[in-house]
Amino acid sequence: MLKKYFLVLVCIIACLGLFLRINQYDSVPPFAETQDEFFYSWAGMTWMLDGNPVAWSWFSAYPNRDIVTYWGATYPLVSPWLEKPPLYTFFAGSWALLGGFRQLSEVRLSWIRLLPIFLGSVTIFLTALLGKKVFRSTQVGLLAGLLYATIPTIVLANRLSLTENLLTPLALVTLILFLNEKDRPSLKTQILVGISAAATVLTKNIGVVAGLAVCYFYAREKNWRAITIVGGFTVIGAILHPLIGYLYDYQLFTTVLSNYQETFTQAGLPELISTLFAYPTVGKKEHLLLDGGMLLGYLLLFASPLWLKSNDQDMQTRNLTLIAFPFFFLTLLALLASGADFSFYGWHVYPLFPFVAIVIAKFLYDLWQQPKVFELLLLGLTLGSSSVRFFYFVQSKEIQHQWQKTLFLVIIFLLAALIPKKSVQKTVLITSFAVFLLIQIFVILNAQAFIPAFPQPPL
Repeated sequence: MLKKYFLVLVCIIACLGLFLRINQYDSVPPFAETQDEFFYSWAGMTWMLDGNPVAWSWFSAYPNRDIVTYWGATYPLVSPWLEKPPLYTFFAGSWALLGGFRQLSEVRLSWIRLLPIFLGSVTIFLTALLGKKVFRSTQVGLLAGLLYATIPTIVLANRLSLTENLLTPLALVTLILFLNEKDRPSLKTQILVGISAAATVLTKNIGVVAGLAVCYFYAREKNWRAITIVGGFTVIGAILHPLIGYLYDYQLFTTVLSNYQETFTQAGLPELISTLFAYPTVGKKEHLLLDGGMLLGYLLLFASPLWLKSNDQDMQTRNLTLIAFPFFFLTLLALLASGADFSFYGWHVYPLFPFVAIVIAKFLYDLWQQPKVFELLLLGLTLGSSSVRFFYFVQSKEIQHQWQKTLFLVIIFLLAALIPKKSVQKTVLITSFAVFLLIQIFVILNAQAFIPAFPQPPL
């Protein structure tokens, strides 16, 4: 029955995700969580209106700056703004123009954040579809979509108007098309994979890993035609950004990129992976969100080469399809940025979030099939502990000391799933997941209690 109504159920989950993302979206995360939200819209607007992209930047490569103050914040305007590939800039600028904005100071978060919220809702659907295709399991797909729709960190991340929120669904489309082509080989689908890979790198340079991941699998199969097609499109996508720089001012373009790399390299010695665990955040390091769902997801994702194994060659390739993009992505990111100080922000790893949701879904589905003591303890130490913390965080200090008793009861209840009676096991696991889900939704609806909330001031 689930297979028959998969699309309907995913649409319902996406609607839930959309509702959660819309709630307080213009104030949580707060204004100035990142000013990067504005430069995509500004550059896109001015590029389409005047043919010359204008946005803010502190890089010394720009010889001239026009310092302006909007909403109490200072922006050094530069032109031509050449720092990022053009695709999200184009979409963000088009969306701003559609909202009736013509001046930089007119742009409002309440409008421009609707674009990433829409993209995030689409990503829910794509996450469910990829999970279903990789594991050939409707249940895993639906669970992955539900997790992506409701994990607080992911919901809040999908509200920020940043290029990563376009890169993520495009990377998923590339992998889904690849799996489709693997099931039903065709030249047309290979071309679509190539186009999607090109669009991904046109969103952000690190998006090149989508094309690299697919070419890696084609190389394993010695499918040289597919490598040529996908690799060719990826190269075309990669050179369009430098071509735009060449058309405007190539010396400025190369100097800006050099400034960019120097800034991230000189921030400190390499510590990206440590930072990923030490600073669980949607944006700035100082705005921590201790989200057990993300902790469990990262643990499972990093360990995935050890536990996502199969003796079936086709299933092993599908497992590797899930693993390849996040590991290639993290490797390249670790080579580009140290992760120290200001070289890491939460949005740098947004493209990992669907994979986090999928591996949690697979873990929970396997646990549903056969509860095991250490897997249940892991669940209690991550999702259980996080849920208890979220619950007591908003309670009065007079009762917060009771968290130990509550966590103890949560772990004991989870371990009751070891009772060798299916009805008891299912009741324990369903009840536990339902409570976890309700707490996740509570956190999202009351996000201002956990991270700063501040709307964009009037001009």
